Amino acid sequence: MSQSSIILADTDEIYLAPLETKFLEELGDDALLQVITDPAYFAEFFSKPQTGDILVVSEDLYTDALQKHNMGHIFVLSETPEDVSDRNSSDNVSVYKYTSIKEIYDHIMAVSHDSLAPKTGQLQKTVVILVTSASGGVGKTTLAMGIGACLAQKYKKVLYVDAQMLNTFQFYLEDRGTLPYLPFGQLMGDPSGIFDRLRAFIRTEAFDYLPPFGAALDTLGGDFSIYEAFIRGAKASGIYDVIIIDTDTVLSAGKAALMTFADKVLLLTGQTASGVFAMNAYVKNINCSDREKFYFVCSNFDSSRENALVASREPLGFMVNEYVGHVKDIDMLDLRDFVHITDIARLAWLLV
Repeated sequence: MSQSSIILADTDEIYLAPLETKFLEELGDDALLQVITDPAYFAEFFSKPQTGDILVVSEDLYTDALQKHNMGHIFVLSETPEDVSDRNSSDNVSVYKYTSIKEIYDHIMAVSHDSLAPKTGQLQKTVVILVTSASGGVGKTTLAMGIGACLAQKYKKVLYVDAQMLNTFQFYLEDRGTLPYLPFGQLMGDPSGIFDRLRAFIRTEAFDYLPPFGAALDTLGGDFSIYEAFIRGAKASGIYDVIIIDTDTVLSAGKAALMTFADKVLLLTGQTASGVFAMNAYVKNINCSDREKFYFVCSNFDSSRENALVASREPLGFMVNEYVGHVKDIDMLDLRDFVHITDIARLAWLLV
């Protein structure tokens, strides 16, 4: 494989150093990295025709003349966040200079991935996150969709799948339309091809999602295995950075298979005594010893109410990693609002 050519240009050497390190850590020998900090050398360098895959340049060095060069993508480091959306065009992309290095890198690679992957041979690794709970009423779907919206806002390509026997997640969408009638017998005749056959129906709002079925799966003649086949196909396609599976409280063979397949499993509990009791019973039926994979979250948390997680009558069979606070008037929100829920945004950033 040939190397991808990346040029980083900014007069501030201290600023560029961590960005340079990030590219080297992530791409290694797959990248031919050149750093320019001297304005005179920058002008001399671009006085001659240049070719490259990525040019990341500060706005004080950027001129329209750079468009004459054969650069796959030009990213302008903007000094103010307000200028970012205004300066985006088909010729270049603006990135706010003083956000995190990780966010800058993710943005650049998300935009450039299609052109870089064939050259470097690096296919993006799809992370599958399964979100489930032992009892209802803990805000599982809100959290799953919120994580998807937050990751999509951070330049991740996200697919959301509501893997439940009855879909109701569309309540939070502008388009609440369902899938057309599907002959499940024909679909399941070749499970390996289900993703390709359903791909044409995928819709997009804050993220890509499989639309809801028009009725309960068993009513339509389908079963849970269609979700597993679809999700496996979606991951194999390499299209998505993240696949989020929102599934119910039922602990079935199909659910266990998806848990095994997932890279991360979020197990949501409430703070009530009954919710804690249910989670204790739940974890006795699964092996959740891998702390890198299994993540326990107390969702819909209200600090003014008693927390049975710290006052349980029996020993806990799990340890809560994160708390996500109660969201007031959640039914009045939509996907655009979810990205502003701080606890959900923080959790999303920790997962990927």
